[in-house]
Amino acid sequence: MRLIEFNPGNHFMTRTTAVGNPRAHASTSRTIATSAIALLVGACASSPQQRDVWTVTESVDPITSVSRCIVAPPDRAWGTAYTRTGYLYPFVENNSELGLLVGVSSGGPIRVPPGDIVWRVDDKPHRTLDAANTPTLGTASPPVDTSEMTDVVRQSFETAMAASSGMISSIQNGTTAVDGENAQEMLAEMRAGSQLLYRSAAASQSMGLANPSTIAVGRYRDGEQEPFPLDASFESALQRCGL
Repeated sequence: MRLIEFNPGNHFMTRTTAVGNPRAHASTSRTIATSAIALLVGACASSPQQRDVWTVTESVDPITSVSRCIVAPPDRAWGTAYTRTGYLYPFVENNSELGLLVGVSSGGPIRVPPGDIVWRVDDKPHRTLDAANTPTLGTASPPVDTSEMTDVVRQSFETAMAASSGMISSIQNGTTAVDGENAQEMLAEMRAGSQLLYRSAAASQSMGLANPSTIAVGRYRDGEQEPFPLDASFESALQRCGL
């Protein structure tokens, strides 16, 4: 019987095998299986999608019609992108209602509030993203008549209400983010940089005994942690979102 095999040199060859020889059949089967696996692994390793750190997720709310285009670096396993509950992921979002958003979001089906975030690109001075400044959609609480308040009291009241609304938004969405000029400035910094590090501000104390979580920053890769690369996939994903 004549069988067709595939060898590592990408050349097809034929081999004549006696039909009644089971040992020859087994050897031929192993050769074909090994070559097929090698070909499959090679194809997966060379796939551009496997190498992209940053990916794009687009959605349109079927009720409010709010459109969102999100650039983020999810975890990957066996060609599948996913996020984990309890882990924080950086993101840049083009939101039809809120505009540009930059910040950190918790992953998984259960979104844990990130709290305040300490954020740094390359060797730039670090930033603190306050959860209370997270943007909100709509009115978080009934309007209050402030006409009888003095200017000082009114300003203090409005500041407190804005912080309360931002904190509620952060808790509800599992996100700490900024918008407007702050978001534009952060995005420009990311585009000009090469790597990103961040962590929950509450993950380490500022004095006393060292806390291991202080240095547990970045993304996990091959069992180790490293900064999030702001590579070509980041810029490509931004352009896909019109940013």
